[in-house]
Amino acid sequence: MLTFDPNGNLASGIHEMDIKTFKEEFGSNVHRSFLISGLEKATMAFRSFKVPFLYVDGSFVSKKRIPSDYDVCYEMPPKDLSKLFLFYPVFRTFRNNRRAQKEIFYGEFFPATFIAAPPKEMYLDFFQHDKDGNSKGVVKLFI
Repeated sequence: MLTFDPNGNLASGIHEMDIKTFKEEFGSNVHRSFLISGLEKATMAFRSFKVPFLYVDGSFVSKKRIPSDYDVCYEMPPKDLSKLFLFYPVFRTFRNNRRAQKEIFYGEFFPATFIAAPPKEMYLDFFQHDKDGNSKGVVKLFI
C-alpha cells in the first residue's frame, strides 16, 4: 500500500511497480484512466528500444483527483537516445511546454540525465522534490 505525505505527494523514495499495479493504484477515475492510456501508448515506443522502465512523477502520482497530465523521465544510452529521437521526434520536441507530447501521449517525457533548468539538476533528481524543495516519491514503472 502506497503512503502519501500531508501535501498529498507520494512518500519519498522510488516505488517500483508494473503497469497492472500502476493502473490499480493511480487509475481511480475516468480522467486518470484516460491519461494512463496515453502512457501505455508511449510505452510501446520505449519498449521497442528495450527500455525496461520509466520514472513517473508529477501530480499524477499524488492524491490529486484530476491531474492535468503526468511527467516521465527515462534512461537510455546516448546512441539509443539519438535513435529514439530519429524514430520518434516528438520525444525531443520541448517547445510550447511539450505540447506535441501532451497531444499524443497526454503527458511529458524527459531523458533522466538531461538537466532541468532551473534548478540545474538531472530530471530524475528534480522529479524527487516538490516546488518547495521537499522530498517526494516517484514511481519506477516496469514496462
